[in-house]
Amino acid sequence: MDKHAAIDNFLRNLRMVLNNAFMYNKEHPYFLKSVDLFKGSLDALFSLISPLKIGFTPSSLFIGSEHLESQPLYEEIARIFHNRKIKSIEIKDNVTTEELVDFLSTVTMPVRDLIQQGNIRAIFNKAKFPDFLVEELDYSIFLSEQGSELKDLWGSFLREAVVNNDSDRIADLSDNFGTVVRKLSSKDFLDDQRLQADVKDFLKHLKESQRDKFYQCSKEIFKWAMNNKHNLDNEQLDKMKAMLKELEDSEFARLFSEEILEDDKFDLLSFQLFSRFIVEGRHNNVSNHLANDKALKDNLKDSLSVKNKVKELLSAPEAEMGTSKIFHNTLKILLTNITYEEGIYFDRKLLEVNYRFVLVSIFSTEEEMGKLKIVANRLSQVVEHDKQDMDLDWLVTVLEAINAKKKNFSRGYKEFSDLEKRLANFVETMFWQGSISLQMQKLVDSLEVTSMDSHFYLEKMFVYGQINQNAIKLFLRFFPSDIAIFYKNIQDNAYKTEMMAVLTEALKGLKHHLVLDILKTIYSTPNQFLKIEALRAMADNKIIDQAFLLNVISGQDITLKKGAVYALLNESESLKKAIAILLDIPSPFGIRNHIIIENLQIVDELILREAINSVIGLSNRRFFWNKALREKAAQTLRKLNVRTGREGI
Repeated sequence: MDKHAAIDNFLRNLRMVLNNAFMYNKEHPYFLKSVDLFKGSLDALFSLISPLKIGFTPSSLFIGSEHLESQPLYEEIARIFHNRKIKSIEIKDNVTTEELVDFLSTVTMPVRDLIQQGNIRAIFNKAKFPDFLVEELDYSIFLSEQGSELKDLWGSFLREAVVNNDSDRIADLSDNFGTVVRKLSSKDFLDDQRLQADVKDFLKHLKESQRDKFYQCSKEIFKWAMNNKHNLDNEQLDKMKAMLKELEDSEFARLFSEEILEDDKFDLLSFQLFSRFIVEGRHNNVSNHLANDKALKDNLKDSLSVKNKVKELLSAPEAEMGTSKIFHNTLKILLTNITYEEGIYFDRKLLEVNYRFVLVSIFSTEEEMGKLKIVANRLSQVVEHDKQDMDLDWLVTVLEAINAKKKNFSRGYKEFSDLEKRLANFVETMFWQGSISLQMQKLVDSLEVTSMDSHFYLEKMFVYGQINQNAIKLFLRFFPSDIAIFYKNIQDNAYKTEMMAVLTEALKGLKHHLVLDILKTIYSTPNQFLKIEALRAMADNKIIDQAFLLNVISGQDITLKKGAVYALLNESESLKKAIAILLDIPSPFGIRNHIIIENLQIVDELILREAINSVIGLSNRRFFWNKALREKAAQTLRKLNVRTGREGI
């Protein structure tokens, strides 16, 4: 066998054994058999390359001098290792089968579980894996390439940097702090106690060593809170307060001043949250620092937009309630003491904002087709000109105006179709990158036309792996007639376990009549792991095809049967039929008792109290050949907290 053939055979066996490692535990015979096959291909390659070193990029492999890219096989393997922060592995030629089993079982743990165990180098240490040398991915590279995974990995980076007092890593983390924070949802950020503890420890370390970076990172947390202020409950707000408590009084005042000056969306709620985030007893000191803030005073004097923003804040009765009143009074005094020079001050940015909204207002009310076309063209120019720094709130207003206009125009709307297409192009270009803002989500949900073709969406999802719920939602909205091509892409990529798992996860919670058929297509693939994930998604979505699930329950695979029963737990009539399939099995002379006993395990694990009567019947079956069945049924009843008649009831 030549070198290229040996490498190809090795990689195909590696992909197979990785897929089996994802699906089965380390003792499962299918997995162990695939490890033996993999070791055979590895030994064959050792005769040509020893030791064997494999390098990983996000989408390609390096083996010796060979750079392997642009093939699904290489991309799938590369993605698995790259997502686990592994830059390269080196395998010595005396590696044992047992060591391979342990390594493959460890490396295919869920990314989050693997990273939470600590440093990659520590996990794959020489004591446990003497014939492996694992090189960890450089943080800065990982950060730039793996934005969507950072929510699961970021805490470990923060923790390692602080524990090891790694100044270079701390500098990287500080510089990229805002980049990561902005990608986190409130669930990612505030429901993970370990991540919160890691963030607090990191900020405390910065406060003691690099004060400027401490302030900038704290500011990013505050800005995140402002951007998510409408979605945070009281418990989450208290968690935010705990993360900001290390700020000094002067830093809180500086933060308040900068947010008023920099954030166009700083409103009454922002004002109230700022006051809430300050620890009790410190409000007066923060207010005193604010009263002496030079930047705020200068802008109150020179900028009409800042002055008007502060006036608007002070005009709300709520601004004078609770601790907010302290800052209300401070701002009021600042405004009163400012002496404006004579003349009119033009705030260019404010004028531009007003101009945009005036255009939308004219567009909404204009009925004459010629004038409407002129306004629509001007709006198109604004969208094109400002797409690098787009005001999404304004864009939502434009899209709402377009959709309202379309409903009222019985004679068509070609006069503003170009505007709608241009806006669609902006949205369809921007929503792919992980978590998106509330405003961008509104744009996606309101979009009624597309500027792309189905190939664009399919390539993004299945070639580049940029799969998310919005991508699927828009594909189904605009290209339902191409669903067969979507199904074919699922079949063609079924071996890409992680990609398909992301697709299945993205389907959860998606409301569309084709979602069930997509999940059934995923189930039809030969990948056992994906079959299980598809059943879980059906259960989560509460979309039920009774005949399909009962057919699965009639099969032989215990894991799939359990998944199908789980999907029927809230369907009482279907669940009765499922229990009958599982337990009402004719078994003359006990010839099928092993199947019933296996099915009782499903009743155990899902605590199916609906099956009690059937299980009691099994526990009372007579004759010696039913002894094992009676014992298992009695065990199940005990788990269901039921005692049989033979035990006194």
